[in-house]
Amino acid sequence: MKPSDHSVTPRRTGGRILAAALREQGVRHVFGVPGESYLPLLIALNEPRNDGTIRYIMARNEGGAAYMAEAAGKMTAHQGIPGVLAVSRGPGLTNAINGIYTAHYDGTPMLILVGSIPTDSQHRKPFQEINYERLLGGITKHVIVADHADRIPELFSSAVRAAFGGIPGPVVFVLPEEILDQESEAADWPPYRSPETDRTPLALGAVGDMIRAAKRPAITLQGALWTPEGIGAVAAYAAHVNAPVLTGFRSQDCFDNDHPNYAGHLGIVPDPHQLAILDNSDCLMVVGAPLECLGSQHYTHPTAEGAAESMILVSPALFPTQAYYPAKHSVCANPNAFAFALRDLVAETAPAKPAPMWQAATAIKSESSPEPTVRPSLDFTGVDPKCVIDALSTQTAHRPTIVTSGAGNSTVWLHQYFHYHPHLEPSTSDRPRGEGSASGGASSWRAQLAPIVGTMGYGIPAGVAAKVMNPEACVIVSGGDGCMQMTAMDMMTAKQYDAPLLVVVFDNGIHGSIRMHQARRFPDGD
Repeated sequence: MKPSDHSVTPRRTGGRILAAALREQGVRHVFGVPGESYLPLLIALNEPRNDGTIRYIMARNEGGAAYMAEAAGKMTAHQGIPGVLAVSRGPGLTNAINGIYTAHYDGTPMLILVGSIPTDSQHRKPFQEINYERLLGGITKHVIVADHADRIPELFSSAVRAAFGGIPGPVVFVLPEEILDQESEAADWPPYRSPETDRTPLALGAVGDMIRAAKRPAITLQGALWTPEGIGAVAAYAAHVNAPVLTGFRSQDCFDNDHPNYAGHLGIVPDPHQLAILDNSDCLMVVGAPLECLGSQHYTHPTAEGAAESMILVSPALFPTQAYYPAKHSVCANPNAFAFALRDLVAETAPAKPAPMWQAATAIKSESSPEPTVRPSLDFTGVDPKCVIDALSTQTAHRPTIVTSGAGNSTVWLHQYFHYHPHLEPSTSDRPRGEGSASGGASSWRAQLAPIVGTMGYGIPAGVAAKVMNPEACVIVSGGDGCMQMTAMDMMTAKQYDAPLLVVVFDNGIHGSIRMHQARRFPDGD
């Protein structure tokens, strides 16, 4: 893409050019901790010309700000808008690494803006110098360093496209101090737009033949790019052929948990019937992202041999590096495009009559699942965590609700007993409701924000991001006392930005997950 308007533009500082690029992309929130290295951007965001379009949310630490930006990316990925983090060089950036790593592992589009040292000071060991590519090369998709204010629109566009290309992820955009101060007549570039979700041609070829011939079809859903329309298309297909639909680890909101075809969540302690679906399906469609380690029970359900005969992997990346299984067919496609094609494929066929065993498999509901086989180490006199979560789920079932959590054994209760409804869509503040695009705005359909990678301390910062972006939603933060203490200072951020949260703390005074593993491996220890 290149600028569509070649007329002369007024001279602007690099900070103002960058603020305009963020605004044109549809970004409405930037999360960070102020730093002197990117003051021109902060000034531009607070100028009258910005008109409050973009809110800068100041966290108490860059680690919390990174979690907020990652959560924001989860909520706006379907619109083609990344989560945005702004940090200063050196320690500011290193403080944020956990959140950047979370975006990398979870496949979340995220843009990290780094105010850096002046260009003429490089390689002299100046104050807070750091090698960005060596530090972040393994956990980001790309590191882009601006060399002149004239190129900020071009390089910003490249950064956003890289964040969404293939499997989404974090991209670093480094901005030396003098470049944000430089003046330029550079024109704005058009915003990145998500590729059109045209129907994938399933009616022809071996993939379509396999789907049509399936007697025991099943679907797993995960990944950041789903839209409500795509999820609805999956639901239409599943209802037509009576196929069970499973959601990936910490991706429970990818399908309405009360839908008749919802078969549960592939979590740490999945129901045996859910594993049987993975093992016995003759057409297992893994759509959005490859099966995750925990959800597949360390790649044992299905087996590699079974996957080679039954799996269709649908991913936006041609060769997803995290795909362990040798799928029989791989489809490089946007998950929503595949879902539309799947629905169209069966639209003119008679509803399937599945075998009794498969019909029973679709009837598995999360509320009928047994108690977790691995119970968290919680000792509450007179308090049953199951009842707490069940009550929260029941009381919020008919209102827009977003639940955030971190890691640890206390999340098992949340995974097991809370029901997510992605069709309830809290609208994103400062944006009109509408179809997802960078210019048109859209609502956030996400009802669950949780780190697939299992980083602790995620819940409170993610809750802050969810509430400031969806002020009319009920935002619940759930976690253990160990997880909560890691970012508890961002409760002050919630107060500062008038973002009330409902916080549920499972306080057992220990790191429950570690204690469980200790008891398993060293049963005779204290």
